[in-house]
Amino acid sequence: MENKSFRNQIEEAFDELLKGWNCKIPDYDSLRIDLHCHDGNSDVPDELWGRILHLPETWLSTSDLVDTLRPRTNTLTITNHNNARSCWALQDKGIDVLPAAEFTVFFEDMKVATHVLTYGFSRAQEPILDQRRTNGYAFLEYCKEQKLPTILAHPLFLQHEMQEIPMDVFERFALLFERFEVLNGQRDAYQNLLVNKWVESLTEEKIRALGQKHGIDPFRFCEEPFRKRVFGGSDDHFSFFVGLTGTRLHVPNLALRLKTKNPSELALEAIRSGETAPFGSYVNDEKLTIGFMDYFCQVALKMKEPGLLRMLLHRGTLQDKLMCFAISNMMQEMRRHKYTTNFLSAFHEALLGNKPGLLMNLSISKDYRPLLEDVELIAEQEYSHGDQKHIRYIQAVDNMFLKMMHLIAKRIQKQKDGVSKEKMPIDLEDFVRRFEVPSYWRSWGDLPSCMDQLSFPMLAAVLMLGARFAGTRIMNNDRLTVRSLAAHLGEYQMPKRTLWLTDTLEDKNGVASVLRATLKEIQRRDLPIDILLCSNSTPSEPHLHVVPSLGNFALKTFSDHEFNVPNILDIQKIFADGSYDRVMVSTEFCMGPVALYLQKAFNVPAYLFMHTDWVDYIKTTTHLDAHNQDRIRRLLRAFYQQFNGIFVLNSEHESWLQSPTMGISKERIFKTAHWNESFFKPTGAKKLLDPQAPVFLFVGRLSEEKGVLELPLILHKIQETIPQAKLKIAGTGVAEEKLKSLLPEAEFLGWVDHTALPKLYSEVDMLLLPSRFDTFGCVVTEAMSCGLPVAAYDSKGPKDIISHEVDGLLAPDAESLATAIVATIQRGILGNMYVAALKKAGRYDAEEIMDRIIADLG
Repeated sequence: MENKSFRNQIEEAFDELLKGWNCKIPDYDSLRIDLHCHDGNSDVPDELWGRILHLPETWLSTSDLVDTLRPRTNTLTITNHNNARSCWALQDKGIDVLPAAEFTVFFEDMKVATHVLTYGFSRAQEPILDQRRTNGYAFLEYCKEQKLPTILAHPLFLQHEMQEIPMDVFERFALLFERFEVLNGQRDAYQNLLVNKWVESLTEEKIRALGQKHGIDPFRFCEEPFRKRVFGGSDDHFSFFVGLTGTRLHVPNLALRLKTKNPSELALEAIRSGETAPFGSYVNDEKLTIGFMDYFCQVALKMKEPGLLRMLLHRGTLQDKLMCFAISNMMQEMRRHKYTTNFLSAFHEALLGNKPGLLMNLSISKDYRPLLEDVELIAEQEYSHGDQKHIRYIQAVDNMFLKMMHLIAKRIQKQKDGVSKEKMPIDLEDFVRRFEVPSYWRSWGDLPSCMDQLSFPMLAAVLMLGARFAGTRIMNNDRLTVRSLAAHLGEYQMPKRTLWLTDTLEDKNGVASVLRATLKEIQRRDLPIDILLCSNSTPSEPHLHVVPSLGNFALKTFSDHEFNVPNILDIQKIFADGSYDRVMVSTEFCMGPVALYLQKAFNVPAYLFMHTDWVDYIKTTTHLDAHNQDRIRRLLRAFYQQFNGIFVLNSEHESWLQSPTMGISKERIFKTAHWNESFFKPTGAKKLLDPQAPVFLFVGRLSEEKGVLELPLILHKIQETIPQAKLKIAGTGVAEEKLKSLLPEAEFLGWVDHTALPKLYSEVDMLLLPSRFDTFGCVVTEAMSCGLPVAAYDSKGPKDIISHEVDGLLAPDAESLATAIVATIQRGILGNMYVAALKKAGRYDAEEIMDRIIADLG
């Protein structure tokens, strides 16, 4: 059991529950009915974006729904939103159907609206129910008075604007309802399991106590308030799962009773007071993706122009309206692309079991033929059964997404190759200067032609990713409430686990070395944190997930590092299967947007570990003017504000993020530190300093932002007083050749492996760090751990670590730093600094720092 994931444990527990229900009622005396399903008459969605875009919840016809239901159930009902039009239409055709609807019922005092499945009403009662649903108490009183049975649908999926639904709401629902949907076909095993456990916990004693607590008489709303009964329904809008989940209703002597009554009449009696047992299966976000994929296909093919004025005048925030405007334009743009519309039509038909026709097979281009193979595979699954069918569906969709992403990467590379035969890095300066949208709409003249360049794979990939995102988001919409209910019940509490994303781990840079040390500490203590890297060369290991790269790119100003582009669906699957409940990211480029995607899709907190000062980096390494530098700051501000928390490594950044220029609240900023690996320690007795020939050391990337071009000034200033002073330089980088020309007397060691650094630190007299860029300065604590004092600029990380003239030196500029170094040597206090540096390094303890990070992550 210990080796099984939380997700597997939950699914096994719910499967055991299903086995118990399956044995509860004999088949020969039971009616099978899907008590929760929809067709095209659910045409006014509850979701705001659907209403703004004027979309129905489904285009499924009543006849198609009934045709799908008949072989799977033996009693019919349709529960459209706030109307029973489909039921009345079937009755008019002489078809036996149980009249029903799913009413959105409002409880103003609780600030929630919930869906209430209501059965057995007449045409005359329907408008009364629709009128009374604005007051949930009046609605339920009327239903009891008229003997209309109600079921609280998907209790963990309520409409509200709170961050989390208070437990008081569920306590009141326990008093207001006697029937509960504990198996909803559009909810996962976890939510269904928790709802069932909650219903099981509602004993007579508890109901009475809750009645006294809230001043509610349960008999006012329920016939049998102490007898809680459970039901199931598919809640299907697309017909894929309809009838596969539902309720078996116990009707003693069923065969005999069917001679005198219709199934719908017997079903109504059983719902009112009989024994019931849910049957069927739950869904997961991957299964739900198929439904959304088909829905999005139909939206793109059938959506009508919603009207700009109508959208602007509709209820909702400006952000809601802008998003709907973007969706409307994207969907309408898809119709202009022949390949896209043909693909969407073929995909929809494949889900109905129809393979692409001969004409499409002959006309499709060579690039797209592999996609057609996946569409044909989907069509072949129409007559498959059980989970295997849906597994193959999602495998085919994921394969298509991957093929499209490879095709996009191939075309981008082809365009780049057309400009240059060499693999050119992206020019960050040029990108920043061009990154703007004109505020005057007539300046958008080139936009249509730009849209025409959007290829079929790009549009189709966006649609597929949107379907996967929507399925996951719907499943996790009330994640905090689910967690609170589990804690309230004291059962099935989700583990707290973090997925830590990074673009770098094996590279030759400070961030990579820090993350390698972090991984070792996580592995040593078996912490509930896993690191994820995108790479085609690094193998996976305990606590390290590695996903393959779709391609890579480099930035012109950062050309010694290539950024790998991951398949976001690989990461989404790892996050879901691992039952992670928060995400951390250490690098902003590729993994930063991925972290925010996971945050929105899974409704989890996301944290950024700020290793790099990008404002300083841009200022030092580019020729952008003040206006464009400020644009970078604004982009960073917009990006950083999306995160629930930001880990910083120095007080300067802590203050900067809280300042009006960035606007991050104090509560969301956590100061942390790095530690050194255990092999950083003195390799022997510290040699006595030769004051006439001190040896200095620089360790790090040889690039301009690291301040290496100030080393000549520092060394030459020292040599004015101490002519035999020497400098060793360990590292490589883009500024290496220039630095060699400025410091021909220095000893260049090239890249020195981390394991060899302690010996080097122990052989020199002082480390020089002329960088204003380092957010922490790992080399500072590395050197101190080996008893080596550090001379650095009074800035960022070093400023927080070094105590001036105690364990190192701080100065505002190169000349001042050189002067302080000479004075320290002449005063003979460097020996005391060796001892103090070693003592200071002891404060940076791995276990203590990691414990603080875990606490700050919650």
